[in-house]
Amino acid sequence: MKIDVKIKASFSFYKLSKFINSKNYMNLKNKATFSPFATHYKEFIRKGRVKDKLKKVTIDSRRRRKSPTSIGVNKPLYDTGKLVQSIRYDEKDKSIKGIDYAAYQIQGIPKKNVPPRDFIQQANDKMSDAKFVNLQRKGILQLGQVIRRVFRRKLAK
Repeated sequence: MKIDVKIKASFSFYKLSKFINSKNYMNLKNKATFSPFATHYKEFIRKGRVKDKLKKVTIDSRRRRKSPTSIGVNKPLYDTGKLVQSIRYDEKDKSIKGIDYAAYQIQGIPKKNVPPRDFIQQANDKMSDAKFVNLQRKGILQLGQVIRRVFRRKLAK
């Protein structure tokens, strides 16, 4: 019994192996993996899920202030929106970054009686396994699309 087998590839394995070992691939992979987390942290703050709640004095101060106006009067870490807008994945440093005072919010300011509000840890703790997998999946699907687009070639007929 004789079986003829014909194998066709829709992309170049050689180009793919070179690409996977390249700096460009690592940058794309890191962005696909970590950018969704930056978006998740922003939403966590916007929706007011950060613990500890604001004190009445802080809420009243935000309401009285004329400039800049408060967009999240009673939401911790969401006053003018600067902190939320600053959260991003930094491709150069391969890390999630934010405005300089984000570190003070995470660690707290004991001298000013500001409690630590580690929104990154809180968001990670509240994230279900399904949400984590979904965030990863979105990024990896985008990476897969880039790989397919870069390496697709027409097969000879």
